[in-house]
Formats: sequence, structure tokens, C-alpha cells
Amino acid sequence: MLWISLAHALNADLYHPTPPSLAGGLQTTSPFLPASGSWYAGSQLSYAFRPVVAIYEDGSEKAVVQNILSTHLLGGYTLQNRIRLEMDLPLSNIQAQQQGGFSPGDLRISATLPLWFHAPLALLPSLSLPTGSFWNSNGFSGQLLLASGLQNDPIFLHINLGFLL
Repeated sequence: MLWISLAHALNADLYHPTPPSLAGGLQTTSPFLPASGSWYAGSQLSYAFRPVVAIYEDGSEKAVVQNILSTHLLGGYTLQNRIRLEMDLPLSNIQAQQQGGFSPGDLRISATLPLWFHAPLALLPSLSLPTGSFWNSNGFSGQLLLASGLQNDPIFLHINLGFLL
């Protein structure tokens, strides 16, 4: 059980899905807001093979965590064409050292706040709340992201710059 606790404490699932924007597919976070009153709900699956590996002095390796299969429950809503609120709750099945377990992760709440409504620039703060199990929680944490972009259908260009708090 020590290894599973270690994997949870390290927060081995660091994937945070990008909320859907005006275009589908894999993308970075968009500075553009969908229409007021628009909402979405859904889920995304992610899989990681050997996300935590111990490397010993002799060069040998041993996977501390063999597999992580996560489902992210997602939702969002646009208010008054001024702000988009979003949430992400990961549910993970972690296989480590011949043991495994299912556990919820930390709830992540984020927002898209356009800085100027006529320019493609937005501030995207997020806060992770310690809603996971004792070993799967990193406490409170945050991220601050600046997003910019251009769109000329069918081409979309998004640029993100940010840091973890």
C-alpha cells in the first residue's frame, strides 16, 4: 500500500483537459468566449503508461506506477459574455506494485476572463481544491494562464503562457 500512497502523493495524473472552445479536437486554451448562456458537460479519458519510474544508481529502472486510467468529468457555463466558468473532476484508477485502486482527484475550478473584449487576450485563473482522498490530494493549488489567439475559419491559432502557483 505504500507505493499507491506514494503515487497519489506525487499526483501522478497531471493531465488537465482543455475546455472545449469554438473548434473541436485537441487544442490549447482559447481566449475567445462562446455565446452567453452556452454550457457543456462531458468526460475525457486519459491513459498513462509508467508515469512514475524509479531509476537506480546502477541504471536499472522499476515502474513505481505501471498504469493510470483517468476519467475527467467536465462542465462549463458562459455568463453574460463576460466570463466562462469551468470545472474538472478527475477519477483515477491507479495500478502500482501489484496493487491498484480507484480514487477521485482534486476538483479544479477555472475561469476565462477576457481582458479586452475587442482583442484576443484573456486571463485564465484556476484553483484546485483538495477534494481527493487523503493520499490523492495536494492541498490547495492554483494556476494563472494568459491566452491569446487568432481565428479565421477554418484556421485557429491559440497561444498560452502561464505558471503554477
